[in-house]
Amino acid sequence: MEDGTFEACKGFFRDSGGDGDYSNNENITMTICSPNESPLTVIFYSVDIENNFDQLTVYDGPDATGAVLLNLTGEQEDVEVCSESGCLTFFFTSDGSVTPSGWEAQIFCADLAVCWFLMNS
Repeated sequence: MEDGTFEACKGFFRDSGGDGDYSNNENITMTICSPNESPLTVIFYSVDIENNFDQLTVYDGPDATGAVLLNLTGEQEDVEVCSESGCLTFFFTSDGSVTPSGWEAQIFCADLAVCWFLMNS
């Protein structure tokens, strides 16, 4: 994860530590948009973020003014988020101590029916 806006319809999405732990005192905003404006889906296979102190917030749309779709903190598995608008904005913040392994997710573009199913299941 890094600050900026990127286009993608496939690939992996990881915290700033990649295969290792993320860092203390992070404050990163990253937006991913599908290049063809189709719905964008991200599936988090594993999440390990310091519970109640560090947080990843996911917004619908090209910036952090969109609706909050998801707040991740603590340990979770198989969490899915989808944006019908074709863009998801991620805001990650960490405090000054404890840096677990972060997250690993996969990005893909899907049709509207798949997006609707993921958001309503």
